[in-house]
Amino acid sequence: MKRASSAQQGLWFAQSISTPSPVFTVGQLLDFTGSTPESGPDPDRLLRAVQAALDEADGLRSRFRAGDRGDVFVEAGDPMIATFLDLGDDPRAIDAHARTAVDVVIDPAVDPCAAATVLRAGGRISLLVIAHHIVLDAYGLGLLDRRIGQLYADPDDDRGLRSVTTLADDFDAAPPHAAQFWSDYLAGVDGPLTLADRPRDHRIARSVHTVRTTLDGLGGVTRRPHQLVAALAAFCSASSGTDDVVLGFPLMNRLGSPAANVPCTTVNVVPLRVPVAPHHTTDQLGASVTEQMRAIAPHGRYRGEDIVRDLRRRGVDGATGPTINIKPFGASVPFGDLTAHVESLARGPVVDLSVTALGLDNGDLELLLDADAYLYDATRLDDIATDLTMFLGTALTEPSIPFGAIAHASTTELVAGIHTADRGTWVATDPTPIHERITAAPAAATAVICGDDALTYAELHRRATELSDQLGTCDAEDIVAVAMPRGIDLIVALLAVLRSGAAFLPLDPGFPADRIAATLADADPIAVIEPDIDGPSVRRLRPARPIRSLGPVRSVPSPDSPAYVIYTSGSTGVPKGVVIGHRALTNFTESMIREIGYRTGESLLAVTTISFDIAILETLVPLAAGMTVVLATPDDVHDPARLSALIDRHRVRVMQATPSLWSAVLDAGHAAALAQLDVLVGGEQLPPELGTRLARAARSVRNMYGPTETTIWSTTAPVHAGEPIHIGIPIDNTGVRVLDSRLAPLPVGQVGELYLTGDGLARGYRGRADLTATRFLADPYGADGARMYRTGDLARIAADGTLTCLGRTDHQVKVRGFRIELGDVETALAEHDSVDRAVASTVDGRLVGYVIGAAGQEIDAAALRGHVGGLLPDYMVPATVVAIDELPLTPNGKIDRKALPRPDFAALAGHSRAPATPAEQALARGFADVLGVPTVGADDDFFVLGGDSITAVRVVAAAAAAGWAVTPLQVFDHPTVARLAAVATAVTADAGSPTPAAAESTGLTTAGLAADEMDELMDGNLL
Repeated sequence: MKRASSAQQGLWFAQSISTPSPVFTVGQLLDFTGSTPESGPDPDRLLRAVQAALDEADGLRSRFRAGDRGDVFVEAGDPMIATFLDLGDDPRAIDAHARTAVDVVIDPAVDPCAAATVLRAGGRISLLVIAHHIVLDAYGLGLLDRRIGQLYADPDDDRGLRSVTTLADDFDAAPPHAAQFWSDYLAGVDGPLTLADRPRDHRIARSVHTVRTTLDGLGGVTRRPHQLVAALAAFCSASSGTDDVVLGFPLMNRLGSPAANVPCTTVNVVPLRVPVAPHHTTDQLGASVTEQMRAIAPHGRYRGEDIVRDLRRRGVDGATGPTINIKPFGASVPFGDLTAHVESLARGPVVDLSVTALGLDNGDLELLLDADAYLYDATRLDDIATDLTMFLGTALTEPSIPFGAIAHASTTELVAGIHTADRGTWVATDPTPIHERITAAPAAATAVICGDDALTYAELHRRATELSDQLGTCDAEDIVAVAMPRGIDLIVALLAVLRSGAAFLPLDPGFPADRIAATLADADPIAVIEPDIDGPSVRRLRPARPIRSLGPVRSVPSPDSPAYVIYTSGSTGVPKGVVIGHRALTNFTESMIREIGYRTGESLLAVTTISFDIAILETLVPLAAGMTVVLATPDDVHDPARLSALIDRHRVRVMQATPSLWSAVLDAGHAAALAQLDVLVGGEQLPPELGTRLARAARSVRNMYGPTETTIWSTTAPVHAGEPIHIGIPIDNTGVRVLDSRLAPLPVGQVGELYLTGDGLARGYRGRADLTATRFLADPYGADGARMYRTGDLARIAADGTLTCLGRTDHQVKVRGFRIELGDVETALAEHDSVDRAVASTVDGRLVGYVIGAAGQEIDAAALRGHVGGLLPDYMVPATVVAIDELPLTPNGKIDRKALPRPDFAALAGHSRAPATPAEQALARGFADVLGVPTVGADDDFFVLGGDSITAVRVVAAAAAAGWAVTPLQVFDHPTVARLAAVATAVTADAGSPTPAAAESTGLTTAGLAADEMDELMDGNLL
């Protein structure tokens, strides 16, 4: 008995913590298809050649077992016997048998680790070779195949395979300083790349989808691996939006090694880092790949799982993306005068995605894509295969073409989809300015009501004209500040500025004086309209230009002239002025009148301060439709009862407000007032629970989304009780793009950044050309000169074109290597009946949920975690949920995640009953040690205390050290000490296999293993 090699130990541990599965099986079918019974191989002779080769390949009969300290040892099992099987008259029976045979689980501790069978069916002769990956890798399979061919051609061939017993215990040991090399090599890598539509799972795939594709005439590229790797890296870069591609690259570690002629497993998948830029070509990047291969080769025996462990020590959970496996041997094996064609049936464990490349005898290149079925459905894998085939076909046949110029099949389809969607929103817009539309309303109709005051359209027109005359001469680029308190005169002032041809700058007099002063200094208006005893008055800040005509000269603004300038606070808190043109305002006005159904004679209740652009939807837009605007006073807005009274008194049909205000109205018991109301919700994320309450109370509910920079709202969506909340589809003449970091379109369901384009785009930021250039970009999918606005919001688009907003790009976090959109977690939490509002954040690398309870509801953290677990993957379930009374806000009114309270994980532990049985006591100690808490009670939940999938494996190790056997899956299914103890099995002293006296521990144990070393078991790169 001897200690298993490093590669074998990695595979042993991997299969030990995985659900029993055939994913560790490798297999090939050597087929003599095309030969007749007379010209095909002699079955008896073939069987003798197989037996002779198996006798030489003694490593295939190995048996493995773990010692009492967890070390893995290997000893010779019974001699292998080649078998013959006659499957009848149908040649297809061979294929069916082979597929079934490779789908069988092999236990390397009990079962034979390999088998070779000569198959006959209907005159067809084939050879099936199957093995557990722990005894044979692809190179070893190739050695065995070719040795069988040699012995068939000449039974006395004396070249022979080398015995596995000749290999030293440390033949695949890593050289000194390898750990430091990999640490330096992977500096800056923050996690593994994936082409899946969901974050990567770090476990070996339990089931696999496989797609085969071929590229005509490109089989020879397998002899130029640097080019194939370069092309695949470029494809991954373009598909994932990263310029730092880290591929999994199998190193055989046999060159110059005694293992060069030993059928065994030595392969080690290590990271191959390939920086990619769109201007690179296959030739250029291929040269860089060659350098990278030379750099990593001397350090290739440092195990991939050890690299993962070291990365986790600095908070990075994995590094390698898709694996590229270039077969070292061709697709055929000589058997004397005959040729056997090799069909790969199973290629061993798959993590995420593996691409196997093989040069075929006809000169074509075969690609086999094996993907984790949990991450990639069959359709997604088919799409990737189609895209990859098209991309590699160009990159490898025309290696001087820049990668950025190579089209993707899926990208072409996505771009076509963008163009189709854009055309679907196009509507001809009447260019009549909004103030002229208001003037055309019925003169006697009531335009504005505020308190006991009311104004007809005729009076509004007269007073606005008089005030406009006071302004004097204005240029189309001039700005006039409107600093009027909330009331009828505010509406008069806004309309007066528009009539003058200038742009209005709305200011709320209730805002801090320094904020108003900073805004005026930046905007540099020509005048300010302020309140006076007799009404609004004009204070000119610059004298009017002299004129010769009898009255004020009103400029005629163009569609691109500014209609208004509104200031918003950026991330730094410094106000920036957004300039909105007349075309944008006119398009928005017409779209909203059509979308919401504003009609002459109906009324709208306006509640929003004029300093926020959404107030324009409540004032000027309904006036342009001939509606009556009921202006709520500040006292009205803060009193749900008064708002309810206004709705009833004025028979209000439409009201727009933020979720916070709507929640206040409902919580105050005024749902009945909404029965005939069309509700508009915007300004912040709409919680699903509130959406359902509104939908049940109101005549209709519509969710509104849009940044100030794209003219108030850009998308809308109806809200229905009990249905998911989304932001819907774009309004008229508006385009949406969900793009990756390279501005490439993303497929349905994939999360990216939301960009908006179309007639609603602002001109930019006043006096801030630098800032404008960073947010308003050229639209690569629009007409010449088209621009798009970068919202900074994460979104995904559904198959029907509806959008879901997932929060800000700076709210995307990484937990254990998984990219998580906090918006997804917050939405799931908020859907629970007990939750009013929810926020998610990370604390010390753990995901934490914070919730405000709904009225009259108690927060049950365990129930909430279970609720989220039913909606989202396990890595998106918060480690704990904390109930809070209110959300901390920044000065800008945004949630201040940094001010959220830190969960005291230790305080959550030890409050249930004390552990009673020996198993409970042992497991409680294990929980406490792993989680770093003083004590753990019998009914304390491992995951509520902050446990996760990685620490669950450490619990298994701690339990084993204390004499109790549990599995990681049992920790998930029975997460309390008491429940886990009920399924734990006592391990007696003689249950484990004895460790030979001569063997010294290598530290690679499952019992008593250091926590950081145990981490390596959770990553799948164990090929």
